[in-house]
Amino acid sequence: MFEAREKPPHGEGKCLFDEGAGVGVLAGKDCQSHALPVVWVRGLVLDNPAGAGVEDTMRLKLVGMVACAVVVLACGDGTSDGLVGRVTQEGQPVQGALVYLTEAPSASTETDADGRFKLSAPSGRHEITARYQAEDGALNEQRFMAEVDVTAELRLPRPTRLQEPVVVDAGTVRLSWNPYPGADFREYKLYRAKSAALDETTGTLVYVGMVPGDAEFVDEDVRPGDVYFYRLFVMNDFGRLAGSNIKRLSMPNVNLVQGGDFEEFAVGSAPTGFTLGADQQWVVSDERAHSGTRAVRGTGGFSYLFQGLRQHIPGKLLVQGARYRLSFYYQRESFERPDPSDPDYSRGNSISLRLDVPEMAWGEAYHTLLGEGVDTTWQLMTRTFIVDKSGDASVIVWIDRERNGPSPDWVVWIDDVKFERVLE
Repeated sequence: MFEAREKPPHGEGKCLFDEGAGVGVLAGKDCQSHALPVVWVRGLVLDNPAGAGVEDTMRLKLVGMVACAVVVLACGDGTSDGLVGRVTQEGQPVQGALVYLTEAPSASTETDADGRFKLSAPSGRHEITARYQAEDGALNEQRFMAEVDVTAELRLPRPTRLQEPVVVDAGTVRLSWNPYPGADFREYKLYRAKSAALDETTGTLVYVGMVPGDAEFVDEDVRPGDVYFYRLFVMNDFGRLAGSNIKRLSMPNVNLVQGGDFEEFAVGSAPTGFTLGADQQWVVSDERAHSGTRAVRGTGGFSYLFQGLRQHIPGKLLVQGARYRLSFYYQRESFERPDPSDPDYSRGNSISLRLDVPEMAWGEAYHTLLGEGVDTTWQLMTRTFIVDKSGDASVIVWIDRERNGPSPDWVVWIDDVKFERVLE
């Protein structure tokens, strides 16, 4: 019924079924109407002469219908370039941006020097993600819809970058950044860490902002002598949109005693910011000074239990477990026991100049003290200790004279009172 002849050259005709399946159809223009002028089986081509039986003809037509259905994607002579496009930022091409199918990140490519990319993908529309991180760490990550064989223009917004932190005082820093311009903004998240390896999982969240134009935050939880790193992330309803550069902040190791050099106070006035001992007079003077032009002169009679110059130190400025140095310079102008003629030092017949932080180191208080005497030059009193507990503290320069006596009131000059962290 059928006559075998040689198989036509591969690719001849319009539709060709994969011969690896064992059965194929080489059809003419009327492939879709299932006309079967030629059928081949396992390399043999069978012509259907006019005398072929109806049953055989129907069987061959059925095979042809299946074959045409299988090869529908191969029908035609068109080709596809996949997903193609260009990534820009502020009008400039972006080289090295990562572009990938959002649902299949392993299908990815990078943009060339002109910002162009080509990504293999089946026909149709796809969601793709463009991700670019600048040398300073500023990151943009945006999603776009793109269609195969249609050039996509992917425009990344202006990078969100942190400006240089501004130290306001010993425990405060101000941070600012350029606002995110996109309409898909949901919130800012600002993170702080002690390491430059900073992201949402390694940092401490210190600020959440819901208004895109509010691009500033004041951090009041920093300490002198410490080093911090900051990074800002921009979020939308689906996740992270952008990440800023990472900014390093080294807090100055400042003197925690405010006005301890007395230069900011008017001559003849009492130093503000200090609690002054009762029945004592402390006056700023320019007659003597260890540094600068001014010091404070104190005088009094009876002085007992932390009476002198006292200043409160907020606990948030202190690092538990860190070492600190407390110091000041002094000159004793008149500094005698209440009754110098009495050799008995008991019953309050003594005088001492002391330096202390009682809340932090009460047990060490009495090793830093000085008895009677007169000084012609400035002398240094200092001590170091470890802050072994949390909480506020007080720095005290005080005079201990438990009673009055025939000797005149004591007179002492104080300058450059300091409370500083000792950095290792």
